[in-house]
Amino acid sequence: MSALSLTGLAILGWLFENPAFYFGLGVSEVSSHTGLVLFMLVMPLFTFFISPLFAALSRRDEFEADEYARQQSDGSQLISALVKMYEENASTLTPDPLHSAFYDSHPPASIRIAHLLETG
Repeated sequence: MSALSLTGLAILGWLFENPAFYFGLGVSEVSSHTGLVLFMLVMPLFTFFISPLFAALSRRDEFEADEYARQQSDGSQLISALVKMYEENASTLTPDPLHSAFYDSHPPASIRIAHLLETG
């Protein structure tokens, strides 16, 4: 993640010095403030396709954390806490699988609970 951040900062620095970046996006005046705004606007176009990878890595870590918590305490209490957390955050317990796989950094509660019940 740090390598990716440094790469993004290097690209940002290069774009700040490149007038074609500004003019290509219809901005006639070059400034670091404008460059940062333009960079933030175009960045999602380039990170869109790697979002599922980072979401999958994060979900893997969540499963590991759930397993550790289950080993340290009662799994039924963890399940109860997960349901309560999702309810308090007004999160759906059964999100669209495609949307969840692409955007969600945490697994859906139903999958987390099923996983805890399997391993517990």
